[in-house]
Amino acid sequence: MFGSFRRRCWLTLLVAVIGLNTLTGRAQSVPAMAVLLQHDAVKNAEAARWEQQLFLSPMGLSADNHAEPGEVSMPRIAASLVSLAWLGHAPDDSLSLVVEQDHWIVRWSQRPASTAVIVMTFDMPPQLLSELEPLKSAGDGSILLPACMALTTGEKIRYEPQAFKNTVGYWVGKHDHCEWKFDVARAGSFNVEVLQGCGTGQGGSRAKLSVPTIESTAPLEFEVLETGHFQNFQWRHLGTIDITTSGVHSLKIEPIEIQHAALVDIRAVQLIPVPSAK
Repeated sequence: MFGSFRRRCWLTLLVAVIGLNTLTGRAQSVPAMAVLLQHDAVKNAEAARWEQQLFLSPMGLSADNHAEPGEVSMPRIAASLVSLAWLGHAPDDSLSLVVEQDHWIVRWSQRPASTAVIVMTFDMPPQLLSELEPLKSAGDGSILLPACMALTTGEKIRYEPQAFKNTVGYWVGKHDHCEWKFDVARAGSFNVEVLQGCGTGQGGSRAKLSVPTIESTAPLEFEVLETGHFQNFQWRHLGTIDITTSGVHSLKIEPIEIQHAALVDIRAVQLIPVPSAK
């Protein structure tokens, strides 16, 4: 009886070990449901997407040299980055993200043993800029324009995806601007709110917000409010704009005057319908 009991215990332990090894193996692999990302900006790696994650499989990793540094390049993603880590491991300082205007670079100084996949987790499914649709009105008619979905054009301006930033930043060029496409369900007047940050001693620059698709809509000019830090964001009411036709429009923000090192950081713009008088 005791021999049979010991055999059952050993069998249970063996099954548990096999199950653990199987799970560990799965944790190091790209999910089978992930879809390969074909893009010219993907360099030195294969990239695949699944749900809210993007998986990077760097090429040419040495099986026995885990202290070997390296980097891969990927296209800019229209989503805020929640975490960057080696698959199956907690985030640490071995991985870093360099944000360029139209692409990002993931670098590492070392990697855990038996690990060859980097996982980037976002706050929404990671889309390319080319895949974006115009932003839709919410049920109450309001429209939220997040920084991650802004098209940036200029000398250095770019979207910075790190969670503590999640902003249009590096706004140093006098011709730098950002723009969103949005779809208005119902024409009318809208209150304009902007979520902006500006470092100590950097306030006082001037900018304008316009809807270029409607020539009759006057731009809103505003002075950048100093908030103590470029990532210390505060909502501000800028005024109202009239959007006289429903359908797809664009909203643009550009500098009038940059007084110091940079114009502003902008995390979001929101359009809120002005209640109609009854």
